[in-house]
Amino acid sequence: MQGAFSGEGFGCLTNRVVGFHPMRTDSLDTSYRHSAQVTFRPVEPVFLRGQLSQNDFVDEHGHRDRGLEFMVQVNVALGAHGAHRF
Repeated sequence: MQGAFSGEGFGCLTNRVVGFHPMRTDSLDTSYRHSAQVTFRPVEPVFLRGQLSQNDFVDEHGHRDRGLEFMVQVNVALGAHGAHRF
């Protein structure tokens, strides 16, 4: 079993974006994302992964949009591949 944590900050120093007018830039607040994932390998060609992310994004009006995301991934390697010859 493997696990990982990550954290991201968008616009920590300056967060200037170009709006509809090409000469005008808007300054947005900092947005964050924190994630944790766990990978489980029950048998050699299969692995299962679950990831939970907490988002904290800021829109152009300064409102925060907070939410949780959950992702499940199942990978199966079928047929001949580098580790085995069939």
